[in-house]
Amino acid sequence: MSVLLFLIPIAAGIAFLGVVGIFWSIKHNQFEDLKGASQRILYEKKIVFKILAISRANIPMKNSMTKI
Repeated sequence: MSVLLFLIPIAAGIAFLGVVGIFWSIKHNQFEDLKGASQRILYEKKIVFKILAISRANIPMKNSMTKI
């Protein structure tokens, strides 16, 4: 029974931190763009690969056959 006197305030404190966290996230617009992160995961790599392809196309390639 004495354990409950220790565990109940700890559980209440954790619940309070959870409620404070939810209100903080709502206040700081964390739920504003719910689909943005999922779209960035799908399409960001394609953009990066296009940038790499364009930058590699502008770099002259050294060919070992041209030195003969």
